[in-house]
Amino acid sequence: LNDLPAGLRALKRSGLDLVIEFHSGKKLNRADAKVCLAICREELQEEYEVSGYGWDEEDKWGELTSSESRLLLFREAVGRRIVGYASFRLTLQGECWNCMEGSPCLFVYDLLVLPEYRRKGVGKQALLTLEMAARKARLAYVCALVTSASALGPPFLSAIKGWRDDTAAVLQMDAADPDDDSFRVYAKCVDTSILQAEQQSQSVQAYARQLAQLSSTSVSLFSLY
Repeated sequence: LNDLPAGLRALKRSGLDLVIEFHSGKKLNRADAKVCLAICREELQEEYEVSGYGWDEEDKWGELTSSESRLLLFREAVGRRIVGYASFRLTLQGECWNCMEGSPCLFVYDLLVLPEYRRKGVGKQALLTLEMAARKARLAYVCALVTSASALGPPFLSAIKGWRDDTAAVLQMDAADPDDDSFRVYAKCVDTSILQAEQQSQSVQAYARQLAQLSSTSVSLFSLY
């Protein structure tokens, strides 16, 4: 991420003056990790409990500070206060089931911004940065876990080009628990070859539907004679 354009490491618009930092969870300053945990607790604890996903502070701390964890921190340029963060891992789509299954992806666990900084492009900037990082690492998808009680996550992700609810796909995995409805997974494909194959498949399906309609019309006309 440190190799990404300088424009993706700062946000200076809509009255904002933020810097974006990249950290590994294991090397993250513990004071900063505690701030991220406090933001997560304030914003998500009730949501986790209502959805049935469950809130476990020790587990969340481990998620933030593990050697596999990576984070983007959003800081005020003046004052250095953390106003949001993104927690993610480079893994496979089966990460949501704690299994190594599916395609390579950048899996986002948390993307949180303090209320006074929302609707100013911080979240979109974070996703753009993560998408570019995923492409640079030659991953197939960027995925995001959203609890079923989330009021902000689904509309935010669905409004961004290329993102879709991909829960049905991860439920097809061998390790999936079909009775677990505590979360949903949204995803965006960033692999050109997969996107091209999907477009070709959609074109073939559209052509097949046209042939079926023509065939039906021909049968209807024949029945008139």
